[in-house]
Amino acid sequence: MSEALRVRVFGEFRLEGADLTTLRSRKARTLLKMLAVRMGQVVSVDALVDGLWQHELPADPGREVAVLVSRARGVVGGDRLLRREHGYVLHADWCDRDEVHALVREA
Repeated sequence: MSEALRVRVFGEFRLEGADLTTLRSRKARTLLKMLAVRMGQVVSVDALVDGLWQHELPADPGREVAVLVSRARGVVGGDRLLRREHGYVLHADWCDRDEVHALVREA
């Protein structure tokens, strides 16, 4: 498994343990954000397409999502961004969203 990955979705989006500056694609960063918000849950290809191209779809949206996923895997590692039957899932060691949920439950 690759280096520990810590995800921050509150405030400025950050992936500690991955260098987002090497990811030159805005859409690939958006894809990672969409997956990070649903950390550990499968996000369907259709949902990704809707979020990435709201109005003007590319000729082959599924293929374009696969290209963006490939680019994102180059940053986070193939063991972190996995293909599932109907979509993709991102796995991290820690996410601030989960920390907030735990604090809310505790309160």
